[in-house]
Amino acid sequence: MTPCTFPEMNLQLIKPDNMEEAECSSLPVYQGSVLDGWPTVTSCWQLTTEEIDQILRTRRLWITVVGRSAPPLCPMAFKPEME
Repeated sequence: MTPCTFPEMNLQLIKPDNMEEAECSSLPVYQGSVLDGWPTVTSCWQLTTEEIDQILRTRRLWITVVGRSAPPLCPMAFKPEME
């Protein structure tokens, strides 16, 4: 998967200084409030054909968060409303 830009993006999250570009790249996001006024950060990802085939086959999406905990996540197949 590759992060992609989108019309509503209003911020670029920069990779940590101690990580190489191959490990982590900057992430275009929309920072605002989307879900009932809660603050949110939304990113958009482009899937490869192989990734789409794998998801269709397994019906699963794996999410890894670097760190010791996981923030609340809201994976979506459809674009959320962005103010």
